[in-house]
Amino acid sequence: MDASEAIVWKKLLWVAWLLAPLTSAGPPQVLKLVTLDYPPMTVVQGDKLSGIVYDAVGLVFARAGYAHQVELVPWKRAMALVETGTVSCVFPMTRTSEREARFSWVGPFLTGAHVLVALESNPIQLTNPAQARNYRIGVLAGSAVEQTLKTMGLPYFGDPKSENNMRKLSEGMLDLWAVHDVVAQYESRDLHVPIKQLLKLATVETYLGCRLDTASDVLNALQNQLDKLKQQGELTVLQQQYLSTMSSK
Repeated sequence: MDASEAIVWKKLLWVAWLLAPLTSAGPPQVLKLVTLDYPPMTVVQGDKLSGIVYDAVGLVFARAGYAHQVELVPWKRAMALVETGTVSCVFPMTRTSEREARFSWVGPFLTGAHVLVALESNPIQLTNPAQARNYRIGVLAGSAVEQTLKTMGLPYFGDPKSENNMRKLSEGMLDLWAVHDVVAQYESRDLHVPIKQLLKLATVETYLGCRLDTASDVLNALQNQLDKLKQQGELTVLQQQYLSTMSSK
């Protein structure tokens, strides 16, 4: 086999790996996961990643016996990479009816709410979603919160980075921010920008979303380890560590 043939074979093997379903059979794989900077679920500090969901996912994969790598990518691209089979799973993902049939699920890792928030100094008051139509609303592009706004018929400005919405809110470029409540609290205290919650839009749960062809034994192994984290109180301790850190800022 000459050099050019060897290169072709390497490319074919790489493509075959990408297209192969996840399975627990055969030699160990390094499963590729994608996430985004979405504190406190995933926290990026320099080249270090941490966070409630990030740490929990790491424990679940390690205890289930699956090596993994995590890459940071914009949210819309993250979902596309999983649906095209380029990577194995994405997190943190809100499980919704619109997404239900598009992914295989492991979770929930966290329960919370999609909310509308404003600066504490802003006199805006809301009692129902319709009243928000005349205000400038920011949201993470491609997120489940964006889908919630679409369903409610509310206009908005999408941004690929969550933290940009807090900055725009603090600089008066937005009136409202549609976001997960835990994320809003964390960003507010981290950046020392006082905010207030005006309206709860939906109760939501955060999951690991995997390729549809993920083998059931892989999903079951991951789910079993997550269930053990919950039963033994480790997930609660993990959440409290980040939330207490958030409260002390």
